Amino acid sequence: MQGRAPFFLDKESYTSRQRHAIMLKFGRQLLRDGYAESTVGGYIDGVIALHREVHEQDVVGTERSWRQWRRRLRAAGRRAPNRAHAAPKALLREAVRKGRRGELDEGIVAAMVVAFFGALRRSEYTARSGKKTRRLQLRWRRVVFFTEEYERCEAWDERCAGVTVKIYRKMDGGAYGQWIPFFPSGDADVCPFGALRAMAQRSGCPKNGAVFTTREGGLVSGDAVNRAVKACADGVGISSRHLSTHSLRRGGSVAMQAAELGDELRREFCAWRSSTHQVYKDPLASRCKDVARRMWGAEPKSMGLRH
Repeated sequence: MQGRAPFFLDKESYTSRQRHAIMLKFGRQLLRDGYAESTVGGYIDGVIALHREVHEQDVVGTERSWRQWRRRLRAAGRRAPNRAHAAPKALLREAVRKGRRGELDEGIVAAMVVAFFGALRRSEYTARSGKKTRRLQLRWRRVVFFTEEYERCEAWDERCAGVTVKIYRKMDGGAYGQWIPFFPSGDADVCPFGALRAMAQRSGCPKNGAVFTTREGGLVSGDAVNRAVKACADGVGISSRHLSTHSLRRGGSVAMQAAELGDELRREFCAWRSSTHQVYKDPLASRCKDVARRMWGAEPKSMGLRH
């Protein structure tokens, strides 16, 4: 556990299942931070050993249930971090075209656009199914439209200039929420402000209603958005194999990088607590223009050798 502060779990305060879940969550976060599965297993073993040494108690025990949780951790290691490819801007434009042709529901298209510009996780804006809501799902009571003077207004007000949305993030369990402002993108077709405004005008903004709904009044589910993302891939000439709802979040992060908005803003805007955002980075062409020339012209001097 060198370089990391240990934590201790009081067996009187947590059930066996809760202790297992906490340890699993700890391991998953280490995997997201880029540690190898074997290293994560070592950290967890270290925490367990510290409990035995300091509190003289076996925090997880050796029963069958803990072995099952360890198998879950190994499974998480095979899929963490999420390797979905970034959705390009062209995919959003294709979604808008499909929406206008009636091939995609406008509610699904709006959800895709907002998810991209907000770098949202699917649980933060979609329902579990077309009928069942999700605890973190976006609702109209958390959406505020405002004027250029930042005065609250209705979505259909001509003075409306922006909208701010309170997103209950997955990473904090929906405890606090994060307000994200959206402004016009400069594109008449692909715009998060325009998408939310259109949804508001269509639905009337029922206070406890879901923001993203279909024409028939159903809820926009994560699976529906996932299918839509894959359906739009062919139209832009890319494979749908590695595209999913997470591609919208990654696409938004990559777009922020391409705009050179800085890692600090990307991390804050996308609600990353760790260095996971580094996984979604590729070197920008504008910054690599002279890399090959400088590499070829550089002379290694660290060991006084020539190559």
